[in-house]
Parts: sequence; C-alpha cells; structure tokens
Amino acid sequence: MSIDDVMNIAPSVTEGEKALKLFTDRHEFIRLFSQYLNDDIPKEKILFFYGDGGNGKSLLLKFLRQNCCKYFSREVWQQIKDESDTEFVAHFKSNQVESYIAIPSVLIDFSQNIGIESAQDPFYGLLMLRRNLQKISTELNYRLRFPLYDFACIWYLHKKGKSPEEIKSLFPLTEIAGSITSIIDAVSQSAIGAITKAVFDFFAKDLGEKFTIYLAKIGLSEDRIKSICNKDLDTELIYELPKLFAEDLKAVMEDIAAPKRVVLFFDTHESFWGEQKKLSDVLFFEKDEWFRRLLRALPFESGVIVVAAGRESPRWADANNVSPNTEIPLSFLHAKEVGNLSEADAKSYLEQVEITDIDLCQSLIAYANVDVNQVHPLYLGLGADVVLQAKKQGKSLTASDFKNIPDAENKSNVLINRLLKYVSRDMVYAVHALSACRMFDFELYRKLAQELDFQPTRSDFDTLVDFSFVWQIEQKDKDC
Repeated sequence: MSIDDVMNIAPSVTEGEKALKLFTDRHEFIRLFSQYLNDDIPKEKILFFYGDGGNGKSLLLKFLRQNCCKYFSREVWQQIKDESDTEFVAHFKSNQVESYIAIPSVLIDFSQNIGIESAQDPFYGLLMLRRNLQKISTELNYRLRFPLYDFACIWYLHKKGKSPEEIKSLFPLTEIAGSITSIIDAVSQSAIGAITKAVFDFFAKDLGEKFTIYLAKIGLSEDRIKSICNKDLDTELIYELPKLFAEDLKAVMEDIAAPKRVVLFFDTHESFWGEQKKLSDVLFFEKDEWFRRLLRALPFESGVIVVAAGRESPRWADANNVSPNTEIPLSFLHAKEVGNLSEADAKSYLEQVEITDIDLCQSLIAYANVDVNQVHPLYLGLGADVVLQAKKQGKSLTASDFKNIPDAENKSNVLINRLLKYVSRDMVYAVHALSACRMFDFELYRKLAQELDFQPTRSDFDTLVDFSFVWQIEQKDKDC
C-alpha cells in the first residue's frame, strides 16, 4: 500500500559509460536494490542512499539504473541470489535477455534545470518525471498513461495564463493530437459540462476498451472533475498533482499488461536547500513538500520502487510538526550510508584505468585517504584524471608529484587546479564557466562560450567531459 493508505569526449574515468564499466565495490547496495526489485512481495519502503559529497552516490544510482533494472524469472532469481558477489553482479552486467525482463526506470536529478523547468519545482519536477517515465516505458513496449494527472496539468497551465501552444509544447508530440487539443479547447470555455465531456472523450480514446475499468479504479465523475477545477492553484491543486499522478500510476500498474516493476530514482536530494543551511522548520519542510506528498501517495504494493540519494538521511519523519499529513515515518524509510572505498578496491580501480606503477598507485591512494582504509572516491578519481591528462600532454607523473598532501577540505581544489595546468586556456575558461552546472550538454557548452567569449570546440568539449567534476547529459529531446 502507499504510505498515504497506511497513514491516512570519451567518457571520463569517473563519469559516463567508462565510469560505469569501472564501477568498483558497492556489492552490498547492488544486492539490496536487486532484492527490492526481484523479491516476490514488493517492499513498501523508500531506499535512500546517503553520504558525503563525491563518494559515488550518483554513480551508484546510474549503475543501478543501467545495469540492475532487470526482473529475473523466479527460477533464475532463486538460483543467483545466494551466489558470490562477483558471480551475482556478473548476472546484472550480462545482456542475456532470455533470463530477465527489462524494467522501466527514470532518474531525476534535483540539481537539474532545463530552460524554465527545474527538477525541484513542484509542477515541472513532477512533469519531468511523468514525461520521462512514459518515454522509457514506450521504448520497452509498455503503455503507461496519466490521463487524470494530464488533465489537472492542462487546467493548471490554462489558469496560469499559458497559451494552447505553450501547453502543447510541454507534452510529448505523440499525445498532442486530437484528445489533448479538445481538452485545451474545453478548459478555455470554463464550463464544467463541456470540460467533463472532453475529459471522458480523452480517456475513452486514450484507454480504449479499458476505459470503463479505469474509470472505476479512480472513481472518475463530473464531481471529481469539478473538484479539481475548484481547487486553488497554488495552495491546493499544486499539491494534489502528486496524488493524481500516483493514482494514474496505480491504475495502470494493476493492468495485466503492465511491467512487473517500475523504478523511480531521485538524486541530490540536498539540492532542495542549496546553500541555505539554517532555515526554520516551516521553511525547511516547505522546500520538498511536493516530493514527500508524491512518495506518500505512490503505490509501492503495485511494484513501484523508489531509490533516492542525498548527502544526509532525510528528516521526513519530523515534517508533521509543521506540515500535517506530509511526514514519512521512519518505518517507511530504508536509509543506507554510502561510505568510501577500501584500499584494496582503490588499487583495483587504478589498475582498471591503467595506472600500474606501484609507487604512483600507493601515492595516489595515500593522497585520497581520509581515514584508516578509507579512500575517498572523488579524490581518487581526480588524482587519476590528473595523471591521465598529464600523460596525454606527454608528461609522466610519479609518486613524488603527490607527495605533499593538503588538508582534506582543499584536496579537490588542489587536484582540479593541477588538472587545469594540462589543458588549453579556453578549457580553463570553460571549466570556470560551467562550474555552477552539475550537468551539461554540448548545446549549453556552446551557448555559454558565446556569452563568455571563448571558443567552444568539440575537441575541448570531449576533453572537458573526461573530468571527474563535470557531467554530460544527453541532448534534450525536442519532442518533449
């Protein structure tokens, strides 16, 4: 049941495809996620990975999404779940499709902003989730639809003064023709009867023979449509949208043709607060209220799995003190700390990136060490970046180059500054220009170059995405 029911360039060595192939250790987390995905009875908990910045949480989510969203047959799962770590993980890296079913999954990074759309925004963040989930589901030949949520979005946008063209642009092109256009036309009339007819026609066309069953599942009626239209946009409807999305998802997940599981990944939860470290509880819990409402409403019992990550374990259990019925009790949270690498894993990592000089490896590991047998993944990755970038420029670094170890808080800055010694001046400008971006693509890189007057060459871009502290994203789908 939902919580509400119970409660009432070439990719770098540290990012992209190469990083995922070099993914080291983390067997415990891979097993845990795989159990959530493959056990017979879905777990009604939110899996939350937390830990210091740069320790590999984001890479863990990417690895899980790319390699582990696989639903095995009961026979295969019973066979592999007790195997050794190496053998177990090998099954997920394998692409023998006859042994598993690919599961739809989406990853929302709360630090992401695309145009006017911010992943933290209570309207656009949820809309990103809905669009991306439908897109990946369609690619896997599943038909996930969100008609009730879509209607509420259209009504919200209309009442906010958006034109029909602006509204259409926010939905995939495959859904714009016909029914959605008729709803947009109907809401402009503001007559409940006309709106209700348009919505029912939309549902009938979108759902076909399953129309009657779906209506029964969500209790759709003219009164329900009227209730949505009568809600205040900014204090009621905006917080009703997560529940409507969850209702649609529950209805579709109960269909016999639905996927066995759906996985929703959420990264950098701390982005809701940015640099605002000291806030009253009222302001603090206001920041991610829409996200908590979504988590409370999701139908975990139907096979929806939520995996989130952030620097600290969330305080959701305390939210009820300032925002009633939005808290998430600890009993629904499975928080796991993501720590550092062991020295053995760090050595294995350096071997995989072809840094084989024994003394140099020991020096890099010592440089990245933050405690006894605790090697910080980001420092290690940055150190490897320095060595490999210097090698591209014809300079071989040795153990002595990493002899002087700065204070922990300065390590990343020192390593990045050293890395910039081996790149062009335009590259240095690019690094500083993009320093506020967690993720970027070539289009954003080119636009910033035009504004800040440096040359946006493809070769420099390819080098830039080799670095540990930048992220490349796919070009935004023009149809979305």
